[in-house]
Amino acid sequence: MRTTITAALTAVLLLVVAGPAEAQSGHDLFQQALVKERADGDLGGAIAIYEQIAREFTADRTLAAKALVQLGQCYEKLGSTEAERAYRRVVREFADQDDLVVRAHSRLAALQRAARATEAVVLTTRKVWSGPEAYADGPTPDGKYLVYRDFQGTMDLALREIATGKTRYLTKEAKDLNGTANAYGGRVSPDGKWVAHGFGIYQQGGSLRLVGIDGRNLRVLLEEPGCWIHPHGWTSDSKQILGRWDCWSEAHPEGTHRIVLVSLSDGTVRVVRELPSVRYAYQSWLSPDDRYLVYGGPAEDDDGNGDIWLALLDGGEAERLIGHPADDRLLGWVPGTSRILFLSDRDGSWDLWAARVTDGGVEGSPRKLQRDLGEVNAAGFSENGAFFFSVFTRWFTTVVAPFDPVTGNVDLSAATPLLGSNRSPHWSPDGQYLAFVSEPIPPEGKWGTLNVRNLTTGEQRELATHLRVRFTGGWSPDGRAILATAWDPSLDAPGYAGAIYAIDVPTGEATPLLTLSPTQSVWPEWSADGRGIIYSLRVDRAEVAGGRILRRELASGEERELYRDSLLSTWPVEVSPDGGQLVFAVDDTVGGIGWRGGLGVLDMESGSARSIAVHGDSVGGEEGSAQWTPNGKYIVYGEIVHGDEWHTDVWRVAAEGGAPEYLWTFAEGKYGGWFELSPDGRQIALTTYTQENEIWVMENLREVLGPQQQARR
Repeated sequence: MRTTITAALTAVLLLVVAGPAEAQSGHDLFQQALVKERADGDLGGAIAIYEQIAREFTADRTLAAKALVQLGQCYEKLGSTEAERAYRRVVREFADQDDLVVRAHSRLAALQRAARATEAVVLTTRKVWSGPEAYADGPTPDGKYLVYRDFQGTMDLALREIATGKTRYLTKEAKDLNGTANAYGGRVSPDGKWVAHGFGIYQQGGSLRLVGIDGRNLRVLLEEPGCWIHPHGWTSDSKQILGRWDCWSEAHPEGTHRIVLVSLSDGTVRVVRELPSVRYAYQSWLSPDDRYLVYGGPAEDDDGNGDIWLALLDGGEAERLIGHPADDRLLGWVPGTSRILFLSDRDGSWDLWAARVTDGGVEGSPRKLQRDLGEVNAAGFSENGAFFFSVFTRWFTTVVAPFDPVTGNVDLSAATPLLGSNRSPHWSPDGQYLAFVSEPIPPEGKWGTLNVRNLTTGEQRELATHLRVRFTGGWSPDGRAILATAWDPSLDAPGYAGAIYAIDVPTGEATPLLTLSPTQSVWPEWSADGRGIIYSLRVDRAEVAGGRILRRELASGEERELYRDSLLSTWPVEVSPDGGQLVFAVDDTVGGIGWRGGLGVLDMESGSARSIAVHGDSVGGEEGSAQWTPNGKYIVYGEIVHGDEWHTDVWRVAAEGGAPEYLWTFAEGKYGGWFELSPDGRQIALTTYTQENEIWVMENLREVLGPQQQARR
């Protein structure tokens, strides 16, 4: 049949070519166009003839309409949207040609269906909540509500309706304990009936609790002294809770770390994975069929980056699912699919990637879904696959202002700012330089770079570029070195938490003085003679938690305990100008949000301590500053007042004791306010802290990921 048609068309072509051009009718041209379209495959030539017919032979309405239909078919073969234009002309201009109008309508409908089918589905993200109080542990299955911790209030769990912003509390235990406890890690069961969450009490430990979505029927599922549990998710039948269980004790100061399943019915615990360190399983998820466990862990060379691991939930060895020299961070398993989401910086920015998991491994190559998503924190998924995540931003503002050592007042109108997000300022002994930590925005963890600025010339340089610095601890008496707590990525290993370094100012070289562990919090200061360091030390997450002040000799490494107090706060610790005394802070953890506390003065020779100031809210701790005036007569300190209107009050108290004197207030509306007096007491460096959180939802994930395939058994 095909041979016969081709022969016939060839014969027609020969007749057309042989005949005189002026004798060609519209029908002759139509046949010529058919030959070009079907026999020669010359769609361009055919289109030219069909357009000529539709333009010059409009008197023959049937022929013109047929030419437009064929024109549309040629354009379809070329994938051109001009096909629709041709078919619409038939419908609009040749309504009397019933059969051809029906064909044109049919092709238009087919094109529209194809367009809808091939239309690119894109990921959409929208902000659902922002502000200092914005926080999300996870969504409800229907995606209408967020479970969150009330950071700005009671530290209990609450439920927020996304559409209206209305909230109601799910727990009240943290409020009842008046600032010494907090609820955390709320995860809603797949059936939407229960919220699993952790509940931590300061210096004691955490428990796993369950509360109804209506805030009723609270009960404790798992509790053990010295242990903390972090709920990560549920099994699909809403009968077991997945979480990471960390315990510390004198017998295991490095801690034991496990992924566990806790039964809802009787609270029994099944250990799913034993983990080598706390660095594993920051996030863990179950596959939709509950067959696989996927979790995050250190990269293969343990260089500080992360990889992603997979194991059968019923046992067996864990296998590295995503292994790459870059930093890969698990975000979760998309419900109802075989895809996991993860962040990776392998292409130079924090991008969103997806990988298909089948038969216990990755099928094909991971796929990049969105570039430059940022270092987001996963909150979880709704049952339709919408992904909820948070974006956290913080920044520090540091200014240098004149200070009156007589009145204790500061002239904020004459303040000079340091550009960027800068914190932890310390003056050089001659007052000509300021050392501080600079953070990127958005921040990368709690680390930054150490910078020194000449306040006269404005020249600034970075020291110890290989270190990630958390705090500076002041200049040595001779002005040659700066103390800092910092982390060296090249030394990263399980249990490594950085060190106290002495950083040489002229060369930038860093010498480790004391290696730290994950359970230690420290604040170092130089001794007055420069031959040692004095530091406060807290060891948390142990059966015996508390604080000490020690002196470490640099030459010998020998240490001597100067003071011990179970309520000792890590910071502030400040040596008096004569080197014989030290001011420190204590927390008594009663009342209010934040801490009640006070300042004490330690005689470093005798080891005796005395209270110097007590206030109702935050004094010292990690929230305040305390400094001696250059003449040693006064201690100036900050009190950060929490609540609806945050601010920092500055007070002065005589070194021998007495009633504190209020000086001034700064950092209104900020989460923190700190200061550092210059050596001559005539200038002050002020630092304020602001943070903001945003909650976003990413939709169309399933559509973008394409046809789904469950993880095969």
